[in-house]
Amino acid sequence: MSIAIRPATGGDVAAIDALLRRAFPAEDEARLVQRLCIDGDMVLTLVADDEESGALAGMICGFVAGSAYLYYVQNGGAPWWGIDGLRFGMIGMPISLVTMVAVSRMDVAIAGKPIAAVALAPLAVEAAWRKQGVGEALVQAGIAQLADAGGVLAFVLGDPAYYGRFGFAAEWARGFASPYAGDYLMALPLQGGAMPCGVRGAATHAPAFAALGQDV
Repeated sequence: MSIAIRPATGGDVAAIDALLRRAFPAEDEARLVQRLCIDGDMVLTLVADDEESGALAGMICGFVAGSAYLYYVQNGGAPWWGIDGLRFGMIGMPISLVTMVAVSRMDVAIAGKPIAAVALAPLAVEAAWRKQGVGEALVQAGIAQLADAGGVLAFVLGDPAYYGRFGFAAEWARGFASPYAGDYLMALPLQGGAMPCGVRGAATHAPAFAALGQDV
């Protein structure tokens, strides 16, 4: 299998919701991504194509200043996705997406000063495409994009055995005030392993995360 990672287009975005609803037992992750987009807390969209079949093999949303952004808006009560100010209805779009990972803004402070930090979540992989390296390729591409854009720190809440392969570690996240603090909250310095010095303050996820698990 060979994949090519590229910027998303408006024709890609409807598949995100469908993938999240297939990949997770509840709708929380789908609602999280929608809310992050509505609130403007998620930008930069990359997708991965299967070069052999031409099907989309994945997607990543991330925080890169000045890049194209993906957002979700309400239009007369009906959901729409948009890119760069254009809106696209969700009906009739292809559903070929098999992998996605989202990265959103965080409010993080060290020594009383804000730093450019993001949260990686959720990561969803279609069952038939798991253990083929697509998810890894997207995470690695996202990390590279974030670093190039000047990001300082990325957080993830998940399996240390999986995310440790990218350099995420609980040690980097310890000392930050977060409701998710513990062994499963990990961080990764994005600038060559350099971590700003000083007392670690709050590490606050985007407001959309507070709604996870709540009935709508």
